[in-house]
Amino acid sequence: MHIGELAKSAGASRKAIYLYEELGLIQAPLRKGSYRVYAPETVDQVKTIKCAQSLGFRLKELVLRNFRHIREGCAGCWSRSSIAQPSQVEI
Repeated sequence: MHIGELAKSAGASRKAIYLYEELGLIQAPLRKGSYRVYAPETVDQVKTIKCAQSLGFRLKELVLRNFRHIREGCAGCWSRSSIAQPSQVEI
């Protein structure tokens, strides 16, 4: 799927998806010419990132803590009781 379809399906902006890719939170997509082609599981990965943010995690924290669950599409695993608490300190 192309970035517009991914953005619509995951409820994120194109800019956010580019940022997640740049930070390594989602896998870099395949290329067909100048177009990025994302795998279908990327929708769940982006939703997981958004969920983590809604729980108080910052993107920098996700990168620093290297949450591999995001790439594995573990959308249901984010809860305050099942993972480390978000930091209360600015990063």
